[in-house]
Amino acid sequence: MRFISRILDKKDPVHIMPFGGYANDTQMICRARVLEDEGIAYTEDDGKLRNIWNSFKRFESDEWSDVLVRATLKEKRIELISDREGYVEIDDSHDFEERPESMQWLPVEFSLSLAGQDPFNILTRVMQPGKNARFGIISDVDDTVIHTGVSSRFKWRLMVNSVAAHSYERKALNGAAGFYSALHKGPTAKEQNPVFYVSNSPWNLHEYLSTFLQHHSFPEGTLLLRDFGLKTMKKAHPFLEGAKYKHVVQILKMYPHLPFILLGDAAELDADIYLHIAKEFPEQIQAIYIRAVDHVKRTDRVKELILAHKNRPIYLVGDMQEAQEHARTIELI
Repeated sequence: MRFISRILDKKDPVHIMPFGGYANDTQMICRARVLEDEGIAYTEDDGKLRNIWNSFKRFESDEWSDVLVRATLKEKRIELISDREGYVEIDDSHDFEERPESMQWLPVEFSLSLAGQDPFNILTRVMQPGKNARFGIISDVDDTVIHTGVSSRFKWRLMVNSVAAHSYERKALNGAAGFYSALHKGPTAKEQNPVFYVSNSPWNLHEYLSTFLQHHSFPEGTLLLRDFGLKTMKKAHPFLEGAKYKHVVQILKMYPHLPFILLGDAAELDADIYLHIAKEFPEQIQAIYIRAVDHVKRTDRVKELILAHKNRPIYLVGDMQEAQEHARTIELI
């Protein structure tokens, strides 16, 4: 949305917004975005007007394309060029320790140098599961961990809520943080099972949602979102072309020997996506939990899907407490 800044003749310094990532023994995926720094700063005491102003600045993202970004992975140096939306992605080998005993957070430094401003450097952290991981957890965000009260495929209500409400004010699903923490620790309470939060929300909300997860004591993990542009407003594509499906498949391929627990809700297509993935990766999907929603037709549709896939480990639950009780019976916690 750089045209807004052009109209206002306003130029902010350019910086890099890192999104973290994940790694296995040899490979790493890490994303970031080159943007003008809008100076978004907020505190727990911010009022509605401040929240609205910060939200405007999040979505009025002045991305920079064709910018040289340098990434440092321990002794390795990688040069990247930002795309038309300002994104850069590392999908490359790394020289960090192979398969550590416990989970590690690998440091990756992004840097850029542009005429007219000081060099910019920023560190991000990439999750590397250790040998003590028994399984991985992949969860939807909207209406699975955070209340949105919407069944919209494009999550417009989430964005509307995010405009006026501080991330501290948003409500987590009752029992979700405790259940996820129990899954993260596993049945021995000593494991460090990796958690991946996957959402159809735009990357513009990465910091907002990360703050929400931290504030509500969800286990630290990797948050994966999607690009937000004009194509988002077009007719929906099949879910096999969607960011959520692609993220989950990429994660499973990154850890082919690790089983996974998938969590979502009946408000959208989580059950469809997860069942399709269970067919593709039958040995890796240990359990699928779908939370029922206050929308009879959508919940009934999921019930029919489950009946049609009795050979898959998919469970419709009323709330997170019910999911936690079931997880205990199959020794996930």
